[in-house]
Amino acid sequence: MNRGALVCASLVALAAAPGVARASAYAVPHQNARALGAAYAGAEARSGDAGYIYYNPASIAGIRSAELSSTAVLLVGPTRYHNASATLQGGAPVSGLDAGGPVLPTAFVASSAFAAPVTDRLAVGVAVYSPFGLRSIYEDNSALRYQALHSKLLTFAVAPTLAFKVSDAVSIGVSLRIEYADISLSAAIDAGGLAALNMISGFSPGSSDARGVFSGHDLGVGFTAGAQVRPLDRLTIGFTYSSSITHDLTGDASFGLAQSAAAQILNSATGIFAPTRFSGDLPLPAKYEVGLDYAATERLSLLASASVTRWSTARQLVFTFDNPAQPPETATENWSDAWSFSGGAEYQVNPKFTIRAGYMRDQSPMNAAFPTARVPAAPQNWFAGGFTFRLSDRASTDFGAAVILVKDFHISRDGSLPEDFLRGAFSTDLSARSYAFSSRLRYRF
Repeated sequence: MNRGALVCASLVALAAAPGVARASAYAVPHQNARALGAAYAGAEARSGDAGYIYYNPASIAGIRSAELSSTAVLLVGPTRYHNASATLQGGAPVSGLDAGGPVLPTAFVASSAFAAPVTDRLAVGVAVYSPFGLRSIYEDNSALRYQALHSKLLTFAVAPTLAFKVSDAVSIGVSLRIEYADISLSAAIDAGGLAALNMISGFSPGSSDARGVFSGHDLGVGFTAGAQVRPLDRLTIGFTYSSSITHDLTGDASFGLAQSAAAQILNSATGIFAPTRFSGDLPLPAKYEVGLDYAATERLSLLASASVTRWSTARQLVFTFDNPAQPPETATENWSDAWSFSGGAEYQVNPKFTIRAGYMRDQSPMNAAFPTARVPAAPQNWFAGGFTFRLSDRASTDFGAAVILVKDFHISRDGSLPEDFLRGAFSTDLSARSYAFSSRLRYRF
């Protein structure tokens, strides 16, 4: 019996990098309600606010007093799939739901930052946030179950920060990013088809499914560096670079032997599908950003940003297993770098009340030739608005909201790659509309 053939492509569905809509792939920009209200336009160029450490560590240089910023974001949206169809080896159709959702369930994101001056020019701070994250779900009886069931990625970062005001026109800053990543992926495995392929009687494609689950974690280290330059009295330009972090994931793989007679037979014959440890790299990309803050009048600020996220590092994912019966698995993605562009404005109505609005265009990094149902990603259009209300000399609150529009889009994979041989082909249409609601409390000590 060909053990390599048994594993090839049956587990790669689990290894495919998942993602979250509502942002470029599974990046999470939702760290500051004030920034969200302007669709993150100019975030790299804002200063004097601890809540902008996430977008540029130089933002706290010259801060006048210690302050705390805490933000909470709620993400909701009826992302659904329909017209789904799939085939297994030999063209056997996959039975199951051809429509369902929400693929992206309601999500909650929280972050906090603290900053304090050391001298008139030097400031220190720390940010606690989630730079990447996802959760996507398909029903157990979905026609897409061999492509994906559950996907979850949680990252948790702590970023101690130093910032220095070089002159009245130049500030610099750097954050060390200590990042924990925890990932869990699952999909159905066509153990019946694997048994039929190996001439075991009584089984056919789709007749005896197992459930594969990967759960792994890692702690990695990276950094973010930034600068803010004021070439004109009214213009501030911010530059930020966030390094990539490759997480060396290790964890446990299980295959639901109890639920599949075919998987049990294959396990007895070859050792395949036995619970085992696995390891593999999860590269999280670098990002380059630039932002502009132009004070058109004493009350009106015009804002703009552009960024590129280096998703092109996500070429392939390779997972290896401690169980020698299971050869390494490879998942091809070949993603592209993704750009985003945003513009916005902020207007101070009176000393206690400020309003803002913005628009952002966010590209998708997904390669149309190698789509995955785990990543219902497409180009997005953000329309955002918000306000700040000053509660006292020391406290203020922000509110931001955005609607994230995505045109209905189609994804399909023809199953022609060797890694897809046993997983089969699929096709589906996706519709997505998401909403973000965020609030922040900012307190100066």
